[in-house]
Amino acid sequence: SSSPAVSEPEPSLGGYWEVSKALDANERWREVAVSDDGTKVAATSWIGAITTWDPANPTVKSRVDPTDLYLYYALGMSADGSKIAAGSFHKEVVLSENGGVSYRKLAIPNGKSNPSTGQWYQFAYSRDFSVFVAPDAESGDVWISRDLFQTWTRWTPDVPLEQKKWSGAAASDDGTRLALSAHNGGIWISGDAGVTWTQADPDQVGSERKFLRMASSADGAKLACVVNDGYILISDD
Repeated sequence: SSSPAVSEPEPSLGGYWEVSKALDANERWREVAVSDDGTKVAATSWIGAITTWDPANPTVKSRVDPTDLYLYYALGMSADGSKIAAGSFHKEVVLSENGGVSYRKLAIPNGKSNPSTGQWYQFAYSRDFSVFVAPDAESGDVWISRDLFQTWTRWTPDVPLEQKKWSGAAASDDGTRLALSAHNGGIWISGDAGVTWTQADPDQVGSERKFLRMASSADGAKLACVVNDGYILISDD
């Protein structure tokens, strides 16, 4: 009698990795963002370049090099990959609406001679970018757009500047549930697209921790925050 057929096990998620041929191995890369279907990828480097490409065809890519040394710490991509936002350290926020072919500076009305100049570490945004939150660690102001960057609303908590050095941000897919983390100021939560905010209980998250980057589930019900004392905080409510 013949032996029964043996099925091959399905490959595990993340079980295979390869070096992207789209990138220069000698360049120091900082941030990466991916479209929902994985066909578009963007990455920023320490020299300030923004590179976008399709992993299935890595030889075809778009690269935008700055005229100055822009350290892009914040990077975001819409679900379809058509919109890309990057925020630099002590420089401005730039936006591409053509998949990374070209960028323009966003005119965030912060009253500075060069609009949108600030310290941008992480953005929070809906997957279509209709809700976009840009927390500025330099001023402590949080800038929110709910109409694809046409207008901006400013919010800032009534706490000392040292407690609103924003270091992380996260959003649900629809942008209604938002979270911010401040390096020395805890975690703030919004359930109405940034209209109102509530500070997370310091007794739960810790009042002396230095909070860093954040991430959210699609529905915003689960949040994660990296802390530089070696822990990752998780919330599921």
